[in-house]
Parts: sequence; C-alpha cells; structure tokens
Amino acid sequence: MIPVHPLDRTLDLFFLDTAEHFAAVVALNAPVLAKSMLVPAAMPYLDPVDPINPVERDNGGGDGVDDNDVSGGHGVSSGDGVDGVDGGGGAGSSLVPIFEAAHSLTLAVLAVPLNADLTTRLLPFYIDVLLK
Repeated sequence: MIPVHPLDRTLDLFFLDTAEHFAAVVALNAPVLAKSMLVPAAMPYLDPVDPINPVERDNGGGDGVDDNDVSGGHGVSSGDGVDGVDGGGGAGSSLVPIFEAAHSLTLAVLAVPLNADLTTRLLPFYIDVLLK
C-alpha cells in the first residue's frame, strides 16, 4: 500500500533508491531477501497485484488475477498521479520519482543472475505492467 503521508513516501523513495545499489549483494548473501523484501517494496508503486504470491479471485475471466486489490487500490496503475493526475489522495505528480525508483529496483533485481528463479516468475508480470 502506498503511504498517505509525504514523509513516508519520501522514506520509500530513499529505500528504493538505496536498495537498487545493493541488489547484487543481497542476492549473494541472502537470496531470499530479494523475494521477501526488495520486490515487495517496489510492487505497490508498480501494480497493486502481487506477482510472487497472487491471490486467486473469481472475476469471471478465469485468469487467476485477484479482484481484491492487494494494495487496497493504491497502486500507481490505479491513478495515483503518475501521469500528473491527482488520484484523490493528494499525491499528484509527487509519485513519479518513486514510480521510477520502483522500476529501477525491479530491473536491478531482475539483472542479477543469482535471481534467475525470481526473474522467471516476475518477468511476465513486469512486462505486463510495462505494456499497460
């Protein structure tokens, strides 16, 4: 879930920007952290659906995507201001740097060869997010 308070979003931005530089080190020393900490930190800003642990839903389409928005409807794709339009939460275009940092962290995690298993599960979701 994207924090409502600007200071909390600033802390997220700092974490995402910093974690991007440590993606390879994390994979070497604690590969589970990429899946359990790095990727989940970026997901609310990319898309509200969790690609690692998707929740099954019945949306009539049978595609296995969760109708119950995991992030509470606060994902970037839900209109929280990435395109400059205020999504009602007062965020406006202030989410753009965090959105970009989330993408950078995701790409850094995908680029680490030791994260091959995670990459094979995350890449189709990430490509889908990019094409939305």
